[in-house]
Amino acid sequence: MDITPLLSRNLNSITGYSSNGIKINDKLINYDIILSPQNLLIWQNQSGIDDPGSYIQIIEEIENQAYNNIILIIGTGNRYIPNLQLVRALFKKHNLAPEIMSTSNACHTYNVLVTEGRVVYAMLVVQAEPSF
Repeated sequence: MDITPLLSRNLNSITGYSSNGIKINDKLINYDIILSPQNLLIWQNQSGIDDPGSYIQIIEEIENQAYNNIILIIGTGNRYIPNLQLVRALFKKHNLAPEIMSTSNACHTYNVLVTEGRVVYAMLVVQAEPSF
């Protein structure tokens, strides 16, 4: 599905999402990422989405920014995972309240917020299907 917004070429936008991965500026990515309009990082998410330790990387990234009102989106893969209480508690300690949703919804939400000029980070679980 093409979800390309009208954005500056200098900003990261999500130009597609499927079972094969996420397209960032038309480049296919098939691993978990941390995305902002200016940066694309590999999300070191080996311990799982429900482990608070998986989120230290984004907390450090956000704390190094000089922005207020940062919006954080977490895309949990093919399905929404609502019961991430330990994760929410970790972010609350750092005065952050992530929006948690499926990755497909997170991709759309990220693009809308970037189009509006908001300061947004998206942590996206990419569940690529194996190819045979």
